Amino acid sequence: MAVFAVTVCSVFTTRRNIYHVPAMEKQCITISNNFVLVELDAATKGFFIQLLLLSQYGNIELIKKNIIKAIGIDKKTYDKYIIELAGANLVSLTTPLTLYTENILLENDFSKQKKLPMKKVNKIAEIDDNGNIIIPK
Repeated sequence: MAVFAVTVCSVFTTRRNIYHVPAMEKQCITISNNFVLVELDAATKGFFIQLLLLSQYGNIELIKKNIIKAIGIDKKTYDKYIIELAGANLVSLTTPLTLYTENILLENDFSKQKKLPMKKVNKIAEIDDNGNIIIPK
């Protein structure tokens, strides 16, 4: 679990908040910030991320029928997203589907993860209306 410290500034006070980000799972992907520069709407980018996950961990052939079944979308929606991704040169309309992930999909780096004891991980902090952090005992 990684720990980040963020300073939040306002006109009147400065407050330091600590955010706990969960550790990366074994079946995860790391996407480059270059993906933000691709001019597609969020739904199409989300579909592409689903395709990336299926290609890495889905253990299925990336054909239309398998993708529709795995993701749970209809054929028209699939066709809409695939056409948009092909227009952005992220997929080729081959059978099976070919994903172009150069400069988008990065290698996972688990080496810098800080693992906290489970006793600390299971505590969930809350923030009250005044911005105070409440940690259960």
